[in-house]
Amino acid sequence: MTGLSPELSRRLRDTLSRCGPFDSDRSLRAAFVDARIRPWRDLISDNTPSRATRVDALIEALIEQANDAGDPALALFLDVLADRTSSGDACKQQLDRLAAELRQLPPSSTKAGPTPSAPSSPGGKYVINIHGGQVGAIGDGTHVEGGIHFGGPPPVAPADSQAALIRARRALATLEEQAAGYTSLTIPVNLKLDLEDKRREVAEMEGKTANHQIESPSREQKSLEEPSDSLPASDSIVDKIRSVFTNPFLQQRADSVKNELELYPLNCGDRGIELGEQRLLVSSAFGMYFTGLLERDYNYVNLPAQIECPAMTRGQTLSGIQRIFWALQYPKGPRILIIAAEGGMGKSTLAAKVVRCMMEEEASDVLLGDSAKTQQVDPITGEVRFLEPGYYDIQTFYARLVNQLGLPDVDTPSSALTAIKDRLVGRRAVIVIDNLETVQKGDELLRSLRAIVSRDVRAIITTRKVEGLQNLTVKSLVVHLKPLEDFESVCTFLNWHIQRYAAEYPELERVQDNLVHSTQIMRLIECTGGIPLLLQLVVSDVARFSWEYLWNLPRLFGGELLAYLYETRWEELGDLGVAGETARLILRYIVDNQYRGEPVTLRALSEYLEYAGRLSQLQPALSLLYSRFMVINQDSQRGNFTVVPSLAAFLEHVTTQ
Repeated sequence: MTGLSPELSRRLRDTLSRCGPFDSDRSLRAAFVDARIRPWRDLISDNTPSRATRVDALIEALIEQANDAGDPALALFLDVLADRTSSGDACKQQLDRLAAELRQLPPSSTKAGPTPSAPSSPGGKYVINIHGGQVGAIGDGTHVEGGIHFGGPPPVAPADSQAALIRARRALATLEEQAAGYTSLTIPVNLKLDLEDKRREVAEMEGKTANHQIESPSREQKSLEEPSDSLPASDSIVDKIRSVFTNPFLQQRADSVKNELELYPLNCGDRGIELGEQRLLVSSAFGMYFTGLLERDYNYVNLPAQIECPAMTRGQTLSGIQRIFWALQYPKGPRILIIAAEGGMGKSTLAAKVVRCMMEEEASDVLLGDSAKTQQVDPITGEVRFLEPGYYDIQTFYARLVNQLGLPDVDTPSSALTAIKDRLVGRRAVIVIDNLETVQKGDELLRSLRAIVSRDVRAIITTRKVEGLQNLTVKSLVVHLKPLEDFESVCTFLNWHIQRYAAEYPELERVQDNLVHSTQIMRLIECTGGIPLLLQLVVSDVARFSWEYLWNLPRLFGGELLAYLYETRWEELGDLGVAGETARLILRYIVDNQYRGEPVTLRALSEYLEYAGRLSQLQPALSLLYSRFMVINQDSQRGNFTVVPSLAAFLEHVTTQ
């Protein structure tokens, strides 16, 4: 458990062991329904042998993680436990205290020690140089108790600061010399990030040297004993101190650093790949569905609010899709990217966007794989078309890769793995496995990829299920796609949809003017659950009929569409024994209460299952539903369980059959 002092690590382990839900893997995962720590739920293992091992594994999984605001994931986990502990319990105080200590650690590292503060001299006096003058302050370096302006030339920065700046400039020059051998398109991502970090460090040091130079104690004491005759008013001192922190140069530099951290332009990957012109890079042996995703222009619209991507140590300042680009090109990054969400969320289109961007930026030499999708929904008419999958089990998948690489046919998956691995030596490849949930023994296929993926060979997987993903021993990154729930995201998406299909369906243009009305947009979100595919279908029906169509629930969704979205997962629950049947009961109970406008709390759900003799199956059943994106909990404390309207319509459809 690197990054924590031995003493802090010991206290953290002891407190979690006594106060945390570590009786079983299942009870630990149940804690991650809380929205604050949900992004890291797939980092938690399902196969730890003991309580102590569970504690160590959790700390190891969360120690380098943080949310977008930089709040440490481990501290957030402690917050969740503390909120669930009664105020009179000693555990609550210990959890709160540890969370506070973790937040005091430096953000770029989790090593013990206070955050560096302004240097101070013995006695707590220091002088800051501002615009050619000096401000003397008496305090602890954080709380300034007084200040005096002194005349005279600006003092020289201490020798150690100057030496540090010289070393930093030398390191920057070395990095810039390395970067000079690349173009802006071919520079390795890790070198680009190192260069940006070093430039920012040098800029900050130069700013401190120019505006925050610290006087030595002897000179400062002399200045205090012999003050200048020209003393400005205290307001002038405050204004000058404030000007340091609003210095236009520093602000401009911060803005430029922020812009530099966008690794690729947002339109990267928008243009389709001409497969006929890329024979040496992209195999032509793709099925019709994935070929369409690769070749069609402007097939994806960037929606930052939709992508839930865990913040990695060096990618915290990046947006969701930029984190994905960074992860797939960073040499030490995850070998497997998993995009998980329910049906209709745009998993395949995001995967195609990432692949096309990597090809466009020449980050990959060869593209392999295909889609196992068996059905496709027309986003305008709702018609469900049946597709021929590119593969349906591990043997047919590797047969597809062997064919794409021009290798001779092999008899077994193990022989195929060896041949594929040998062929990819020295190549930078991306392997796509779209719709893993439709593949027979998909977990076996996923595990077998460990023999192929490496620093130069990455895999991109899409799936509607996340069960078993946390048991991968290879580095992986699990990205979740969330429903669109805010006005801006929905409007952006629908405008893209209208522009994308208006040439074929001109009636869509009649809807565009109404997208500024919040009433219609919020109704769209309410009746579709924010699922992008359903938003497309419903707004297309509105274009054909009128906005009154939105109040026709549950007749908005046809039987074929509902079956496409939910039938496979519903049938699968029926094959999972008592836990699966209990999950079905929970869904029906939620829908019945949802239509009556009654919230389904955890207490109400427990009472219902206790009456049905299934209380012991509550957590296993909820885990099945969470992993299949079939239930939403809007209150992590007391529980407020709901399902999206389309799933409710499907359950009503199943009940009436």
